[in-house]
Amino acid sequence: MTCSAAECICAKKSTCSCGKKAALKCTCERAAVENAVPKLGSACACGKRAKGKCTCGINDQKCAVRDGETDFTGTLTVKTKPVENQEHWRQYVREEFGKHRKLPKKSFSVIEHLLRVGHRRYEMYLSPAIKDIH
Repeated sequence: MTCSAAECICAKKSTCSCGKKAALKCTCERAAVENAVPKLGSACACGKRAKGKCTCGINDQKCAVRDGETDFTGTLTVKTKPVENQEHWRQYVREEFGKHRKLPKKSFSVIEHLLRVGHRRYEMYLSPAIKDIH
């Protein structure tokens, strides 16, 4: 769910810890630390600051999923399932997306239908009672 840091509104909101300059453009005494680009795995979704220290506004606990968004990739749902079944869930999500990979982009009614069905399934699979998909 990350967006291009160059165009991301959240990335534009990110500031250094002193709050005076944009992220990675700090000129205060902490510039050496503030202007360091974080490693890929430890970066916030905007890519400009470390997770937990970013001021961009993206909720780190939700893996960059904003309020009102649905994580159709299944990454959040997978983490709530037993460890021994998580690979089954990942495989299921890959298969479901793979079924419609070649769908024409202008098939709006089909895409809308798939989004509605996907959202209903997502809500259903969030249930703690559902442990495995296969």
